[in-house]
Amino acid sequence: MSAPHVIRYESPGALRASAEQWDDLWQRSEGVLPTGSAALIVDWLEQFAPQANFVALVVEQDGQLVAALPLLERRLARLVSVGSLPSNDWCWAGDLLLDLTCDVSRALAALTEEVRRLPWPLLWMDAIPLEDTRWQQFLAALYVEGLGYVQNERFRIGRVGIVEQLDRNWKAYEEAWTGNHRRHMRKAFRRAEETGGVELDIRRPHSAQELESLLREGFEVEHRSWKGSQGSSVLANPKMWSFYLRQATQLAQWGNLELAYLRHHEKAIAFEYGWSVQGVYFTPKAGFDHEFAQFTPGQLLRYLVLKDAFTRADRWAVDFLGPLCEATARWATQTYPVSRLVVESGKPRGKGLLWAYRNVVGPVRKLRRWKHERQQFKIVDIHSKSDAPLPAETVGA
Repeated sequence: MSAPHVIRYESPGALRASAEQWDDLWQRSEGVLPTGSAALIVDWLEQFAPQANFVALVVEQDGQLVAALPLLERRLARLVSVGSLPSNDWCWAGDLLLDLTCDVSRALAALTEEVRRLPWPLLWMDAIPLEDTRWQQFLAALYVEGLGYVQNERFRIGRVGIVEQLDRNWKAYEEAWTGNHRRHMRKAFRRAEETGGVELDIRRPHSAQELESLLREGFEVEHRSWKGSQGSSVLANPKMWSFYLRQATQLAQWGNLELAYLRHHEKAIAFEYGWSVQGVYFTPKAGFDHEFAQFTPGQLLRYLVLKDAFTRADRWAVDFLGPLCEATARWATQTYPVSRLVVESGKPRGKGLLWAYRNVVGPVRKLRRWKHERQQFKIVDIHSKSDAPLPAETVGA
């Protein structure tokens, strides 16, 4: 077995040219979203950061890739350049890729040693599932390398464990809901039935023409919600429509795209843009027509999508892929944390900035959050303490 060595891809074009090897590693990695693929990372970069400095640290061993971390340059508070994963509020893209069957310690030692050679004083990475094995091993490698870090939980995401927790028992799942939730769903269905009823329509388009028509119909539903009036819907921004159409086209080619509609007299009144990957259904975007708000169509659609999921042999979990809120907490059987990870890259300036973040910025931010939370309605997840105050930051080496 040869020693692992690091390669750098220093442009989106270089990543695109190595897509086959990158995606082979992506397929071997633990629990990574489809947006971790080369094509969707490149698409994100071209849409949101076409001029940003980009570098992917890639570890190769015995002719194949065993670890990778895609990073781009961002300005923090308009003052400090940092390395960051490609992600924003519109879409996450990129993640730590790691083949857990390789010599993980040596691969990550090579990767973290290369972090010292990056031009930025800090890595500032949001939306990290730090409980996952690959990220825990990355933290251990940082400690061994002597690179300090701070991690803090930002929010939690809800999941429904169809197989692991519920053994596909829909009745047991319904019985675990609160009485208010069960009554609410019965009333919602009764209101809908009184005016003609609703039905679930799940599509997995294959042709480009069918895809564009179905996707536009779905995002038109989102546009008829409050998002359209505030200009934050996909169709309110032609560039965002183009971005999601490209992304959906690629996902459809891979067989990972599912579009779910709630129809009332054949008209779509709620919509979910979904990804189906390795047995997990992710719901990154959803919307409903406010004209039919009396039916709570978004919740009716979620009910029917979940009920359908319990009947499918290829589905073992549903992941709501966004900060836990009242609308998702009522359905979740478990939650998991999403964190920020700030890493100093071994430079004196980075060590000083990390100290300031840990000892000045962090406490001030916690105080502001505490004041804000006192004024907000608490969201209660019936299966976890997800609405408890965020845990104290954990400090590395």
